[in-house]
Amino acid sequence: MQPSATYEPGSYIVWFDSQYETAEAAAEALNGTSLPPLQPGQSPEDLVRQRLRTLGYAENLLSVLEPVAEYVANENRHGSGPSRCYNSHTAAVFIPPQADTRAWLDAFCRPDFTRQLSDEEAAKVFVGVMEGRTLGYCLAVCAVESAMPDENDPFLLVPAAALPGYDDLAYLLKDVEYAEGNYATVLAQTLSAADAQWLYARNRETVFNWMMNRGLALHDFGYNADVVLEQPEKVRWELVYRWACDTVKTYLDKLK
Repeated sequence: MQPSATYEPGSYIVWFDSQYETAEAAAEALNGTSLPPLQPGQSPEDLVRQRLRTLGYAENLLSVLEPVAEYVANENRHGSGPSRCYNSHTAAVFIPPQADTRAWLDAFCRPDFTRQLSDEEAAKVFVGVMEGRTLGYCLAVCAVESAMPDENDPFLLVPAAALPGYDDLAYLLKDVEYAEGNYATVLAQTLSAADAQWLYARNRETVFNWMMNRGLALHDFGYNADVVLEQPEKVRWELVYRWACDTVKTYLDKLK
């Protein structure tokens, strides 16, 4: 009896070498086992030998491995089945296919899929599929935009394409809870000098346009030329803070 030369995922029959006394016990231990998917360079025999070692049996107990269809065909044609009196034993094993995209999506769509995952496993799946924290945040934003929050829930900043620079503010405040009446205080407590520098570098033109549209100049913030020259970081923080407050207020007004 020769094993098939072509191997595919599916059920196989393992024939054990009859010269070993442990053949029967090994067959009982292995029977009904589901093996891991085949990896490149592996054969089904490799998987069976590996599992035998795991079960505490010698890998050379394996004599022949054949697909179930061939086993049944040989049994029907030649009556070639195991015989206990000759210490001839077999076991059935299953080799699943590799989890391709379709199989992964099918598993994901099962109602109990997420309940079977731990937080660590779920994070591993998410990070493995999605690239970067930014994309993860964008997905969270989409979820928030499509939800119907309770009126008593605190506001959550989300990007608004109609407000230039608002996506950066939303990212900066994504972990902050606040209400409409205290956003200015929250911004004052959250916005660091480094944050102000980052926002200004990314939104310089937007800030200038905001000042021009409002008819504002630096002296409107209480700063003279000396302060501008001697404490530029302080002036920049104040400018960015005022712009941020006005931008957030504009967004919140749109929610009413």
